[in-house]
Formats: sequence, structure tokens, C-alpha cells
Amino acid sequence: MVVVLIVLSISILPLGFHIDGRLDMFVHGGAAKLYFLGIRIFRLNLRLEQNGSINTVYIERFKSKKVLGKVNLTTDTTDSQSIVSIMTGSVLGNLRVSDCFVKVEIGRKSDAIFTAIGLSIFRIAYTAFISYVKSWQRIRTEEKFLPLYEKNIFNIQFLCILKINIADIIYGTLVQLLTKRKKEKRKLSLISEA
Repeated sequence: MVVVLIVLSISILPLGFHIDGRLDMFVHGGAAKLYFLGIRIFRLNLRLEQNGSINTVYIERFKSKKVLGKVNLTTDTTDSQSIVSIMTGSVLGNLRVSDCFVKVEIGRKSDAIFTAIGLSIFRIAYTAFISYVKSWQRIRTEEKFLPLYEKNIFNIQFLCILKINIADIIYGTLVQLLTKRKKEKRKLSLISEA
């Protein structure tokens, strides 16, 4: 009985993780680290590539450079690899962001117009994204946008605190499995009717 109570109470308590990452657009890469209880669980490399009109971030292991996954930076919901599809999936859809710190450094040597316009465009895009996230989550944000006129740089540094419950993971996985099974039954019934 005591074990059941302990397991149930742990399953509804939120687990806290934090992600610390950096992405440099001029180098087309960066790194991210995931921490649990202050202990680094793993470190990843991020590689940015442009395939036509789609920007893709490849997530690789730190030392072996083996590709673990990829994320297309698009809002196309029909693309299963788009950032919108991934964030609304079963497990990541239940992820809550409680705090977020973003530091952006944009600059081009001897080009003040690029620096000013680039920083303004990024600030607008960031504000739109955070406004969307704040519409369905309570989140505290802090951001710094720094124009650097003396060097070529496009650097994004982020630190986010993420929370998820074990119960949410189980529930999200069950919902995803049930919806997949319903879609398969619907396809079979349409095939048998034809």
C-alpha cells in the first residue's frame, strides 16, 4: 500500500529538466546539453543545413557525429519532421516550459544596416513565438538582443527549464497509440468497402 502511494505521488510530480544550448548561424552548428537535477545527462551537436527553402537542424551525438534525428524549421503540420508537428506530438505536447532565457548576438563587420535589420527581424520572430507559447502556458522569459558591429556573428544562446509528469508521458503515449489504431481501422474499413 505504501509503495503504491509513493509510486502514484511520484507519477504526478513534475520532473524538472533544463536545456542549455548555443547555435551559431555563421558556423552552421552548435551544441546543446540536457541536465536533470543539475547533472548533465547528455550533450548533443546541432548542425544547420539548408535544403532548398527548408532549413533543417540535424541532432547528432557529441563524439561520434551519428545523426539521432532531424527537425525541419517549418510550420507545415503535414510534415512529420517539422518543429510544429514534433512539439504537438504525444510526449512533447505535454512538456511545460516554466522559464526561458534567450541571448541573441547579431552583427556584421562594417555593415550596421544588416545588424540593425537582422536583430529587429529576429526580435519580431522571437516575440511572436513566445506570445504563442504564452497563450497556452505560463512561462517566465528573459531575453537579451545584442547588436555587435565589430564582428561577423549570429549567435543564439538559450536556457530553458522543462517540466513533465510521468503520468502525462503514459497518457500521451496511450492517446497516440489509440488514435493510430483508429486510423488503421478506418483505412481497413474503407479498403473493404471499395
